[in-house]
Amino acid sequence: MPDTLLPIEDARGRKLFVDLPGLLLRDFKPFVPPLRSDALGRIDPARNPFFEHAESRMWVCMRDGKPVGRISATVDQLSLDFHGDRTGYFGHYLAKDRESGHRLLAVASEFLKARGMTHVRGPVDLSTNYTCGLQVSHFDLPPMIDMNQHPEGQEEHLLSFGLAKAKDLLAIRLDVATGSTDRLDRAAKISERRFPCMIREMRLDRMDEELVILHDLYVRAWEKNYAFVPMSKEEFFHAAKDFKKVLRPGFALIAERDGVALGFIVTLPDINPALVKNKGRLFPFGFLPLLKEIKQPVGCRIFTLGLVPEARKKGLDARLISVVSEAIRAVGSIHTVEVSWILEDNRPLLGPVETIGLKHEPIRYRLFEKEF
Repeated sequence: MPDTLLPIEDARGRKLFVDLPGLLLRDFKPFVPPLRSDALGRIDPARNPFFEHAESRMWVCMRDGKPVGRISATVDQLSLDFHGDRTGYFGHYLAKDRESGHRLLAVASEFLKARGMTHVRGPVDLSTNYTCGLQVSHFDLPPMIDMNQHPEGQEEHLLSFGLAKAKDLLAIRLDVATGSTDRLDRAAKISERRFPCMIREMRLDRMDEELVILHDLYVRAWEKNYAFVPMSKEEFFHAAKDFKKVLRPGFALIAERDGVALGFIVTLPDINPALVKNKGRLFPFGFLPLLKEIKQPVGCRIFTLGLVPEARKKGLDARLISVVSEAIRAVGSIHTVEVSWILEDNRPLLGPVETIGLKHEPIRYRLFEKEF
């Protein structure tokens, strides 16, 4: 019996879509299930403001009554307007084999072509502001919070379909015990003399005010980045709610000069070890290991670091990393820090991070493109 495609159109379908990685990867030792409630909310048009400016479809590939793969296809009007192109996205990609993978890639491509797209890029789960990239290395390592995960072999599906590498996104892991921030600390002190700024903690009790500042910084800091798409304020505020749940004091910093915000850094405790224990669910007792990972995490991810153009090449990035490093060491339980993701050709950021000393070669998440 040939494979069939099941369009995802309701809450029951979205649950199958979110749960599918757990079904396909149940024997994959490093697998980390997503936080189910957040994953469902992200793809629900009634709950995520992203869908106010984007059209998306999702499918699950069925074989003999069992799911063997999934994919999404997205046309984001904000992306089209911002870049002035006709590029659509495929995302949430996972397939048991080449046959199911090609069937999924074909239906996603037809969806995009029918809406006038001339290029496809992915895997991009809705937009580059969310989880994206196909894992192509270090398959034995579990991912950190909100990073993608794939078993070996998925890249061959994409290449044999005619997709080609566009860019690698790097996840760099640092060992807290052996890594050294000495060079960064020296650069930070020089920067402080030459370009005085105040580094302050984000005020979690005044989150809405802070998010207005962060949204402006985020748009100005990344507008020239590859594949960047600016979030609307509504979408930005909505996405921030997910991360507010796990933010720690001292892990989110804003740099200001004469009262004007110039940059920020946000670090998240890695809750993935808790998601393994609670299988991605908060109830009935899943919140207990989650709270433990927030209070005593063994890892954390520097989730974002951005500077407005006029504040670059002044050592301010070194200062932000230096200050947050002190907060990380003060926790006591953290032994691994991941900086992700960084574009493979972003030497201005890769250089300073590499001076700390890498735990191992960067984990690579690959974006692919194809012209129709």
